[in-house]
Amino acid sequence: MSKPFKTGLTVGKFAPFHNGHQFLIESSLKEVEKLFVIVYDAPKHTHIPLTVRANWIRMQYPEVTVIEGWHVPTDVGWTDEIQQKHVDFIIELLAGQKIDVFFSSEAYGFRMSHALNAENRIVDIDRKEIHVTGTDIRSNPYANRNFVPPAVYSDFITKVAFLGFNREMTFRLVKKLSEIYQTELVTPYNNVFEIEEIGLAIHKVATEIRSKTSDANQFLFIQAGLYELNLMYRQKHHVDHPEFLSIQADHMLQPDVVFIVMSEDTIENRKLIGEFQMRNLPYIALVGNMENQLVKVDNILKLYKKFTNPLTIEL
Repeated sequence: MSKPFKTGLTVGKFAPFHNGHQFLIESSLKEVEKLFVIVYDAPKHTHIPLTVRANWIRMQYPEVTVIEGWHVPTDVGWTDEIQQKHVDFIIELLAGQKIDVFFSSEAYGFRMSHALNAENRIVDIDRKEIHVTGTDIRSNPYANRNFVPPAVYSDFITKVAFLGFNREMTFRLVKKLSEIYQTELVTPYNNVFEIEEIGLAIHKVATEIRSKTSDANQFLFIQAGLYELNLMYRQKHHVDHPEFLSIQADHMLQPDVVFIVMSEDTIENRKLIGEFQMRNLPYIALVGNMENQLVKVDNILKLYKKFTNPLTIEL
């Protein structure tokens, strides 16, 4: 069945992308054959990078053409001059692409549609269908987590992995941190398992990380078995486990901060450090008793902000 319009456009910061935006996009897709979405750079509103926010929409709606709007006009307001700057910016980004209908949930829709010589479609401007705003979610992501897709909420959670072959000490550390921060923890496998079961164990780790992320509050603490399990497999078979390789491309499963618990200088821990050095991955060594380790972790997490360079942290 043909649709009323050939091309449509909507614009936003999507900081973050939430159910209200989904309602806007899905309403738009019902009316157009091809939908363009321009995502604004918004460093004053969110530390989540433009490319990450654009990819949220690409993952959720692969049929949509997403355009990243870098070098956005910094002026904000409703004067004719400021509004015209944004209109000119959008027209330049479109690079001659004809737009038949402009969709929005904001009052600026009339001016933008007029400038594009397009129909104006206002969608749920009073937020009667979806009762949430980006400001609500930014102020309390955990309380409003049900208003965003899982992949979006995952990018609000800092995944903190703890590795080390003294699994009892690592478990106690992870459990204590989850109690202090009142959040979820992942302790994915028992101390004893067969090499033949490593693929299943890696799959279990990945499944539990995905599951626990949806209920985590700011942090997810992981007794990270992925690298340890793969190291054990590679020592016997001299190659990475296929299950391990398959999850490396999934950013939702990758830790943001990695601690290696160095309770003692063992060959196993040296091999684990070598694993990270080989892959050129950053890690932080934890030494001393658990009290000292807790203090160091707490100091680092207070300073760390996701999507920023951890090397800039000064303790």
